[in-house]
Amino acid sequence: MSTSAISGTTTSGTSSTTTTGTTLNTSSSSTGPVTFSGLASGLDTTSIVSKLMAVNEEPVTALQNQETASTNTLQAYNEVNTLLNTLQTAVSAMDLTSAVNTTQATTSSGAPFIATSANAFTGTYNISVSQLAQAQLDVTGGYASQTASEFGDGSITINNQTIDVNSSNNSLQGLTAAINAETGTTGVSASIIDDGTATDPYHILLTGQDASTTFTVSSSLTDGNTAIPFSTGTPTSTTGEYASQTDSEFGTGTITINNKTIDVTASNNSLSGLESAINAETGTTGVSASISDNGPTSDPYSLVLTGQNLTVSSSLTNSSGSTIPFITGTTTTTGGNITEVQTPQQAKLTVDGVAVVSNTNTVTDAIPGITLNLNAVSATSASSSGSSPTYETSQLDVTPDTSTLETNINTFVSAYNAVIKWINAGVSASATALNSSSSTAQTNPAYLSDPTDAQLSQILIGDPAISSLKNDLQNLISGSANSSSSAEGLNNLNSIGITSNLDGTLSVNTTTLQNALTNNFTGVTDLLAGNGNVGSEGVMQQFNSYLLDETSPLNGIYAQEQQTNQTNQTNLASQITTKKQLLSQEETTMNQQFTNMELMISTLNSQSTYMDSLYSLAGISDSSSSSSSSSSSS
Repeated sequence: MSTSAISGTTTSGTSSTTTTGTTLNTSSSSTGPVTFSGLASGLDTTSIVSKLMAVNEEPVTALQNQETASTNTLQAYNEVNTLLNTLQTAVSAMDLTSAVNTTQATTSSGAPFIATSANAFTGTYNISVSQLAQAQLDVTGGYASQTASEFGDGSITINNQTIDVNSSNNSLQGLTAAINAETGTTGVSASIIDDGTATDPYHILLTGQDASTTFTVSSSLTDGNTAIPFSTGTPTSTTGEYASQTDSEFGTGTITINNKTIDVTASNNSLSGLESAINAETGTTGVSASISDNGPTSDPYSLVLTGQNLTVSSSLTNSSGSTIPFITGTTTTTGGNITEVQTPQQAKLTVDGVAVVSNTNTVTDAIPGITLNLNAVSATSASSSGSSPTYETSQLDVTPDTSTLETNINTFVSAYNAVIKWINAGVSASATALNSSSSTAQTNPAYLSDPTDAQLSQILIGDPAISSLKNDLQNLISGSANSSSSAEGLNNLNSIGITSNLDGTLSVNTTTLQNALTNNFTGVTDLLAGNGNVGSEGVMQQFNSYLLDETSPLNGIYAQEQQTNQTNQTNLASQITTKKQLLSQEETTMNQQFTNMELMISTLNSQSTYMDSLYSLAGISDSSSSSSSSSSSS
């Protein structure tokens, strides 16, 4: 019998069932299953389903715990791997003979050099410095701006390398950049210096690479038809040629050189007179004059002016008032505004009486393994008049670098102890967890979302790989160097003051170690790194071989665990996905079954109500029926 028939009412797509004060409605247009939580039965079916599902989901929870445990285990292995890599780094600083046989260089007070050692042989050297190296330095005249166009168009040539100059680079900054772009070819670099003066303070400084680099500069720069000087040498200007050095040639008036006016009169208007007048002002103008004799010609004599930033003008006239030219030529092509201010020279020194030269003040080849940075010339001792000076020597001592090796040994001990302490931390954490009141599930670190280092260590308690690792490390510590490596009784780490504690960590007896380093440095280095002979293997070499295997990215302990872990994670994720899908289907089915049960109970309740109403219409009641039954019995 349908619900609509029982209820006696029907609407489109909807049925209504009345039962003891409760109405159930279902809609055929619903997009999902409709559930009824005990509306007809009085049962809390939602709670029942939830609890049943909680029981059914326990296998999924177990798989998720396994997934978390797998992740945490890999994290724990990663921490072990990190600690082992740190230990391997400490070991690698002492596994080669060259690494442990380090030396240090010390100099006597006031030495004109600084010395550094790169595994040089021990010894003592007496060194004197008679000359420092210097590179060639050339400087241009001054300019007012670093960025304004100063050099027109054309080219400059440095050591046969031509550099084009145009509007894109004819400023000081542009030309400096263009010169530096060719430094690899020319051996010359350029920079701009500011001399601090009010006018024309900027200069280009050209610097050779070292004492072996000499250079010249020439140019073909023009501004229109006017040559612009930019070349090595001092600018010169030359007068016309004259027959006599003493005859009056220049009338009267003035000449102006670099803004300095010089009066010209009958007393000085000859070539020799002007030469004297110009040279009297050299301190002001920076220009000097000299008379040049050009050979057996009718007019052999010229006046040559030489100096920086040379500009010359004149206002000379003869007795008739006609202008007399002073400079008839132009600045020569060999003259420019670039002056050499420092000539190149090599450094000169002696090492135990042997003369040594160097193109720089950094000397690397005089003593194998030693770098000398020269910074001064040695003091000279008194010498007889006219003899060459005698340069005082400074002492250089190359000795074993015991402090560096001691530091490396302590670094190794600290790195080793970090590994052992991490492993031991898990044992302590486990003991603490067992003594606590928490349940095993609550304290199991494998299932924690963010375990501490101690809890990660706890996860690996009993792990065969970790147990084997600890045993191997302790065996290496207690082992000895190959017999061909040890010297003078130093055949294990205990002999140099490194001992094991009860918890597996190491301690260093500083006094014993320092005594061994001071008195038997070679024995210590042989113990650690071997002596270089075939078959010789020091303790650190043994450690390094073992640790390289254990930390290998292909088959080290972390790499192997990573491969296994990835497979486990993939399988667990697949199982969890499958089970969750099945549980979702199971929950849907269970809810539908309880819904159907509620509808059935509702239908039966409706039928009971309907029968009661029929009995009432027929005049039949439960009580009369009961009385009739009693009478019949009587």
